[in-house]
Amino acid sequence: FNSWLTDKLILATEPSPNIVVVGIDDETLAAYGRWADWPRELHARAIGNLNKGGARVIGMDVLFSDTTDDDALLAAVMEEAGNVILPLVGTESQATHDSTDIAYEAILPPTPLLSRASASLGHGNILPGSDGTVRHLPLIIQDTAGHQYPAFSLAILHHHFSAPLPEDYETTNGVLRLLNRDIPVDGNLQYRINFAPDYHDRPYLSYRDVISGDFDPAAVKDKIVLVGMTATGELDKWLIPNAASKVPGVFIHATVMDNILQQDFLAETGLMSTMLILFGLLVITAVALPRLGLRWGAVAVSAVFIGYIASSFIAFDNGYVLNLLYPLALL
Repeated sequence: FNSWLTDKLILATEPSPNIVVVGIDDETLAAYGRWADWPRELHARAIGNLNKGGARVIGMDVLFSDTTDDDALLAAVMEEAGNVILPLVGTESQATHDSTDIAYEAILPPTPLLSRASASLGHGNILPGSDGTVRHLPLIIQDTAGHQYPAFSLAILHHHFSAPLPEDYETTNGVLRLLNRDIPVDGNLQYRINFAPDYHDRPYLSYRDVISGDFDPAAVKDKIVLVGMTATGELDKWLIPNAASKVPGVFIHATVMDNILQQDFLAETGLMSTMLILFGLLVITAVALPRLGLRWGAVAVSAVFIGYIASSFIAFDNGYVLNLLYPLALL
Protein backbone atom coordinates (compact mmCIF):
# COMPACT_ATOMS: atom_id res chain seq x y z
CA PHE A 1 0.00 0.00 0.00
CA ASN A 2 2.89 2.34 0.75
CA SER A 3 4.36 1.58 -2.68
CA TRP A 4 1.00 2.39 -4.26
CA LEU A 5 0.92 5.72 -2.42
CA THR A 6 4.42 6.71 -3.50
CA ASP A 7 3.53 5.81 -7.10
CA LYS A 8 1.12 8.76 -7.04
CA LEU A 9 4.05 11.17 -6.62
CA ILE A 10 5.35 10.51 -10.14
CA LEU A 11 4.88 13.42 -12.53
CA ALA A 12 5.55 12.89 -16.25
CA THR A 13 8.65 14.49 -17.79
CA GLU A 14 10.19 14.54 -21.26
CA PRO A 15 12.40 11.51 -21.99
CA SER A 16 15.96 11.88 -23.22
CA PRO A 17 16.14 12.50 -26.99
CA ASN A 18 19.39 10.50 -27.06
CA ILE A 19 17.65 7.14 -26.55
CA VAL A 20 15.62 5.73 -29.44
CA VAL A 21 13.43 2.64 -29.09
CA VAL A 22 13.04 0.47 -32.19
CA GLY A 23 9.98 -1.69 -31.70
CA ILE A 24 9.38 -5.13 -33.17
CA ASP A 25 5.73 -4.20 -33.43
CA ASP A 26 2.56 -5.51 -35.07
CA GLU A 27 3.50 -3.86 -38.36
CA THR A 28 6.88 -5.61 -38.32
CA LEU A 29 5.36 -9.04 -37.73
CA ALA A 30 2.75 -8.38 -40.42
CA ALA A 31 5.52 -7.56 -42.89
CA TYR A 32 7.98 -10.36 -42.06
CA GLY A 33 5.84 -13.14 -40.61
CA ARG A 34 5.77 -15.13 -37.38
CA TRP A 35 8.61 -14.27 -35.00
CA ALA A 36 9.67 -17.90 -34.52
CA ASP A 37 10.23 -18.26 -38.26
CA TRP A 38 12.46 -15.22 -38.71
CA PRO A 39 15.89 -15.78 -40.29
CA ARG A 40 18.66 -13.86 -38.53
CA GLU A 41 19.52 -12.29 -41.84
CA LEU A 42 16.74 -9.79 -41.03
CA HIS A 43 18.55 -8.74 -37.84
CA ALA A 44 21.82 -8.51 -39.76
CA ARG A 45 20.12 -6.22 -42.27
CA ALA A 46 18.69 -4.04 -39.48
CA ILE A 47 22.03 -3.72 -37.66
CA GLY A 48 23.75 -2.83 -40.90
CA ASN A 49 21.20 -0.08 -41.59
CA LEU A 50 21.49 1.32 -38.06
CA ASN A 51 25.27 1.30 -38.33
CA LYS A 52 25.10 3.16 -41.65
CA GLY A 53 22.76 5.66 -40.00
CA GLY A 54 25.42 6.45 -37.40
CA ALA A 55 23.92 4.84 -34.29
CA ARG A 56 26.40 5.15 -31.43
CA VAL A 57 25.29 1.99 -29.59
CA ILE A 58 22.83 -0.71 -30.67
CA GLY A 59 21.22 -2.67 -27.84
CA MET A 60 19.40 -5.77 -29.11
CA ASP A 61 16.91 -6.79 -26.42
CA VAL A 62 16.57 -10.16 -28.14
CA LEU A 63 17.94 -13.44 -26.77
CA PHE A 64 19.83 -15.34 -29.46
CA SER A 65 20.34 -18.52 -27.42
CA ASP A 66 19.80 -21.11 -30.17
CA THR A 67 22.14 -21.71 -33.10
CA THR A 68 20.91 -21.08 -36.66
CA ASP A 69 22.42 -21.38 -40.13
CA ASP A 70 22.85 -17.62 -40.58
CA ASP A 71 24.60 -16.91 -37.26
CA ALA A 72 27.86 -16.37 -39.13
CA LEU A 73 26.27 -13.61 -41.23
CA LEU A 74 24.80 -11.88 -38.15
CA ALA A 75 28.11 -12.19 -36.28
CA ALA A 76 30.02 -10.66 -39.21
CA VAL A 77 27.67 -7.66 -39.34
CA MET A 78 27.91 -7.23 -35.55
CA GLU A 79 31.69 -7.33 -35.64
CA GLU A 80 31.78 -4.78 -38.45
CA ALA A 81 29.50 -2.44 -36.46
CA GLY A 82 31.50 -2.99 -33.26
CA ASN A 83 28.80 -1.44 -31.08
CA VAL A 84 26.13 -4.14 -30.64
CA ILE A 85 25.20 -5.15 -27.08
CA LEU A 86 23.34 -8.43 -26.51
CA PRO A 87 21.45 -9.63 -23.42
CA LEU A 88 21.79 -12.76 -21.37
CA VAL A 89 19.23 -13.88 -18.79
CA GLY A 90 19.29 -15.58 -15.43
CA THR A 91 16.99 -18.61 -15.27
CA GLU A 92 15.55 -21.02 -12.72
CA SER A 93 14.81 -18.49 -10.01
CA GLN A 94 11.56 -17.45 -8.39
CA ALA A 95 13.11 -14.29 -6.94
CA THR A 96 11.22 -11.00 -6.81
CA HIS A 97 12.41 -7.59 -5.67
CA ASP A 98 11.13 -8.42 -2.19
CA SER A 99 13.36 -11.50 -1.96
CA THR A 100 16.67 -11.45 -0.16
CA ASP A 101 18.29 -13.74 -2.74
CA ILE A 102 18.40 -12.76 -6.40
CA ALA A 103 21.00 -15.28 -7.53
CA TYR A 104 20.08 -17.47 -10.50
CA GLU A 105 20.84 -21.14 -10.83
CA ALA A 106 21.79 -20.76 -14.49
CA ILE A 107 22.73 -18.00 -16.93
CA LEU A 108 21.42 -18.31 -20.49
CA PRO A 109 23.76 -16.41 -22.86
CA PRO A 110 23.65 -15.86 -26.62
CA THR A 111 25.33 -18.47 -28.80
CA PRO A 112 29.13 -18.51 -28.46
CA LEU A 113 29.61 -17.05 -31.95
CA LEU A 114 27.26 -14.12 -31.28
CA SER A 115 28.64 -13.61 -27.76
CA ARG A 116 32.12 -13.14 -29.20
CA ALA A 117 30.82 -10.76 -31.86
CA SER A 118 29.00 -8.52 -29.38
CA ALA A 119 30.73 -5.49 -27.90
CA SER A 120 29.41 -6.42 -24.45
CA LEU A 121 26.81 -8.50 -22.65
CA GLY A 122 24.36 -7.55 -19.91
CA HIS A 123 21.49 -9.29 -18.17
CA GLY A 124 17.97 -8.49 -19.29
CA ASN A 125 16.12 -9.72 -16.18
CA ILE A 126 13.23 -7.65 -14.83
CA LEU A 127 11.86 -8.43 -11.37
CA PRO A 128 8.36 -7.31 -10.39
CA GLY A 129 7.47 -6.68 -6.76
CA SER A 130 5.05 -8.81 -4.75
CA ASP A 131 2.11 -6.85 -6.21
CA GLY A 132 3.27 -7.55 -9.77
CA THR A 133 4.46 -3.99 -10.42
CA VAL A 134 8.02 -3.25 -11.54
CA ARG A 135 9.61 -0.52 -9.44
CA HIS A 136 13.19 -1.80 -9.21
CA LEU A 137 15.76 -3.27 -11.57
CA PRO A 138 18.72 -5.36 -10.37
CA LEU A 139 21.77 -3.55 -11.68
CA ILE A 140 23.82 -6.66 -10.93
CA ILE A 141 22.78 -10.32 -10.79
CA GLN A 142 24.87 -13.34 -10.02
CA ASP A 143 24.80 -17.07 -10.54
CA THR A 144 25.11 -19.60 -7.75
CA ALA A 145 28.89 -19.67 -8.28
CA GLY A 146 29.07 -15.96 -7.44
CA HIS A 147 29.83 -14.65 -10.93
CA GLN A 148 28.35 -11.18 -11.39
CA TYR A 149 26.61 -9.82 -14.49
CA PRO A 150 25.74 -6.15 -15.06
CA ALA A 151 22.32 -5.03 -16.28
CA PHE A 152 21.74 -4.74 -20.02
CA SER A 153 21.29 -0.98 -19.58
CA LEU A 154 24.62 -0.67 -17.73
CA ALA A 155 26.46 -2.59 -20.45
CA ILE A 156 25.01 -0.27 -23.09
CA LEU A 157 25.91 2.90 -21.17
CA HIS A 158 29.47 1.77 -20.50
CA HIS A 159 29.98 1.21 -24.21
CA HIS A 160 28.31 4.56 -24.93
CA PHE A 161 30.88 6.30 -22.73
CA SER A 162 33.76 4.08 -23.95
CA ALA A 163 34.27 2.94 -20.35
CA PRO A 164 35.16 -0.67 -19.48
CA LEU A 165 32.86 -2.51 -17.12
CA PRO A 166 34.36 -2.86 -13.63
CA GLU A 167 35.52 -6.24 -12.39
CA ASP A 168 33.70 -5.81 -9.09
CA TYR A 169 30.67 -3.83 -7.95
CA GLU A 170 30.98 -2.42 -4.44
CA THR A 171 28.63 0.03 -2.76
CA THR A 172 29.43 2.78 -0.29
CA ASN A 173 26.60 4.10 1.90
CA GLY A 174 23.99 2.69 -0.45
CA VAL A 175 25.61 4.15 -3.57
CA LEU A 176 27.11 2.35 -6.56
CA ARG A 177 29.76 4.54 -8.22
CA LEU A 178 29.66 4.01 -11.99
CA LEU A 179 30.26 6.28 -14.99
CA ASN A 180 31.15 9.18 -12.64
CA ARG A 181 27.67 8.91 -11.15
CA ASP A 182 26.51 7.93 -7.67
CA ILE A 183 23.67 5.52 -8.35
CA PRO A 184 21.53 4.73 -5.26
CA VAL A 185 20.88 1.01 -4.74
CA ASP A 186 19.60 -1.25 -1.99
CA GLY A 187 21.46 -4.08 -0.30
CA ASN A 188 20.80 -6.37 -3.28
CA LEU A 189 22.19 -3.84 -5.79
CA GLN A 190 18.69 -3.09 -7.04
CA TYR A 191 17.88 0.33 -8.39
CA ARG A 192 14.59 2.19 -7.76
CA ILE A 193 13.45 3.23 -11.24
CA ASN A 194 12.20 6.77 -11.72
CA PHE A 195 9.42 6.29 -14.26
CA ALA A 196 8.91 10.05 -14.73
CA PRO A 197 10.15 10.04 -18.38
CA ASP A 198 6.93 9.32 -20.28
CA TYR A 199 7.48 6.27 -22.44
CA HIS A 200 4.74 7.41 -24.85
CA ASP A 201 6.92 10.40 -25.82
CA ARG A 202 10.14 8.45 -26.31
CA PRO A 203 11.67 8.63 -29.82
CA TYR A 204 10.44 5.52 -31.64
CA LEU A 205 10.95 3.68 -34.92
CA SER A 206 9.34 0.52 -36.25
CA TYR A 207 11.74 -2.38 -36.78
CA ARG A 208 10.00 -2.95 -40.11
CA ASP A 209 11.32 0.40 -41.35
CA VAL A 210 14.78 -0.25 -39.94
CA ILE A 211 15.03 -3.61 -41.69
CA SER A 212 13.91 -2.11 -44.98
CA GLY A 213 16.10 0.99 -44.52
CA ASP A 214 13.07 3.25 -44.84
CA PHE A 215 13.91 5.71 -42.03
CA ASP A 216 15.70 9.02 -41.58
CA PRO A 217 19.33 8.37 -40.55
CA ALA A 218 19.23 11.58 -38.47
CA ALA A 219 16.79 9.79 -36.12
CA VAL A 220 19.54 7.43 -34.94
CA LYS A 221 22.77 9.32 -35.61
CA ASP A 222 24.94 9.41 -32.45
CA LYS A 223 22.01 7.97 -30.46
CA ILE A 224 21.59 4.94 -28.23
CA VAL A 225 19.27 2.61 -30.16
CA LEU A 226 17.39 -0.04 -28.21
CA VAL A 227 15.65 -2.80 -30.19
CA GLY A 228 12.95 -4.84 -28.46
CA MET A 229 9.61 -6.58 -28.77
CA THR A 230 6.58 -4.27 -28.58
CA ALA A 231 3.98 -6.30 -30.51
CA THR A 232 0.53 -6.93 -29.06
CA GLY A 233 0.21 -10.09 -27.01
CA GLU A 234 3.93 -10.70 -26.45
CA LEU A 235 5.02 -11.93 -23.01
CA ASP A 236 7.73 -9.34 -22.34
CA LYS A 237 5.30 -6.78 -20.90
CA TRP A 238 5.16 -5.50 -17.34
CA LEU A 239 3.08 -3.38 -15.00
CA ILE A 240 4.76 -0.09 -14.04
CA PRO A 241 3.56 2.50 -11.48
CA ASN A 242 2.27 5.14 -13.88
CA ALA A 243 0.75 3.22 -16.80
CA ALA A 244 -2.77 1.82 -17.09
CA SER A 245 -1.64 -1.23 -19.07
CA LYS A 246 1.47 -3.37 -19.27
CA VAL A 247 4.57 -1.86 -20.89
CA PRO A 248 7.13 -3.69 -23.07
CA GLY A 249 10.35 -4.47 -21.24
CA VAL A 250 12.43 -2.52 -23.77
CA PHE A 251 10.89 0.71 -22.45
CA ILE A 252 11.88 -0.21 -18.88
CA HIS A 253 15.50 -0.69 -19.92
CA ALA A 254 15.32 2.63 -21.78
CA THR A 255 13.98 4.36 -18.66
CA VAL A 256 16.83 3.03 -16.51
CA MET A 257 19.37 4.34 -19.03
CA ASP A 258 17.49 7.64 -19.16
CA ASN A 259 17.70 7.96 -15.35
CA ILE A 260 21.43 7.26 -15.31
CA LEU A 261 22.20 9.54 -18.25
CA GLN A 262 20.33 12.46 -16.70
CA GLN A 263 21.24 11.51 -13.09
CA ASP A 264 17.55 11.60 -12.25
CA PHE A 265 17.72 9.18 -9.34
CA LEU A 266 15.36 8.13 -6.56
CA ALA A 267 16.69 7.09 -3.15
CA GLU A 268 14.30 5.37 -0.73
CA THR A 269 14.52 6.46 2.89
CA GLY A 270 15.35 3.64 5.25
CA LEU A 271 13.73 2.44 8.45
CA MET A 272 15.77 4.77 10.65
CA SER A 273 14.67 7.85 8.69
CA THR A 274 11.04 6.75 8.89
CA MET A 275 11.33 6.23 12.65
CA LEU A 276 12.81 9.71 13.09
CA ILE A 277 9.94 11.21 11.06
CA LEU A 278 7.39 9.33 13.18
CA PHE A 279 9.07 10.52 16.39
CA GLY A 280 9.09 14.13 15.16
CA LEU A 281 5.40 14.01 14.26
CA LEU A 282 4.62 12.42 17.61
CA VAL A 283 6.43 15.20 19.48
CA ILE A 284 4.64 17.90 17.46
CA THR A 285 1.20 16.45 18.14
CA ALA A 286 1.95 15.63 21.78
CA VAL A 287 2.99 19.23 22.45
CA ALA A 288 0.29 20.90 20.34
CA LEU A 289 -2.88 18.98 21.10
CA PRO A 290 -3.12 19.54 24.89
CA ARG A 291 -2.61 23.28 24.36
CA LEU A 292 -4.97 23.76 21.42
CA GLY A 293 -7.98 21.71 22.38
CA LEU A 294 -10.07 19.47 20.17
CA ARG A 295 -11.19 21.96 17.51
CA TRP A 296 -7.91 23.75 16.86
CA GLY A 297 -5.99 20.57 17.53
CA ALA A 298 -7.88 18.90 14.67
CA VAL A 299 -7.01 21.86 12.45
CA ALA A 300 -3.34 21.63 13.45
CA VAL A 301 -3.15 17.89 12.80
CA SER A 302 -4.88 18.36 9.44
CA ALA A 303 -2.34 21.05 8.56
CA VAL A 304 0.54 18.76 9.50
CA PHE A 305 -1.11 15.95 7.48
CA ILE A 306 -1.32 18.15 4.38
CA GLY A 307 2.14 19.55 5.03
CA TYR A 308 3.66 16.06 5.15
CA ILE A 309 2.05 15.15 1.84
CA ALA A 310 3.40 18.38 0.31
CA SER A 311 6.84 17.64 1.78
CA SER A 312 6.72 14.16 0.25
CA PHE A 313 6.12 15.68 -3.20
CA ILE A 314 9.01 18.11 -2.70
CA ALA A 315 11.31 15.33 -1.46
CA PHE A 316 10.32 13.12 -4.41
CA ASP A 317 11.11 15.90 -6.86
CA ASN A 318 14.54 16.09 -5.24
CA GLY A 319 15.16 12.37 -5.53
CA TYR A 320 14.03 11.04 -2.12
CA VAL A 321 11.12 8.66 -1.55
CA LEU A 322 9.63 9.20 1.90
CA ASN A 323 7.40 6.65 3.59
CA LEU A 324 3.80 7.87 3.27
CA LEU A 325 1.83 5.11 4.94
CA TYR A 326 3.13 5.16 8.53
CA PRO A 327 3.38 8.92 9.09
CA LEU A 328 -0.09 9.55 7.67
CA ALA A 329 -1.54 6.62 9.62
CA LEU A 330 0.04 8.00 12.81
CA LEU A 331 -1.46 11.44 12.25
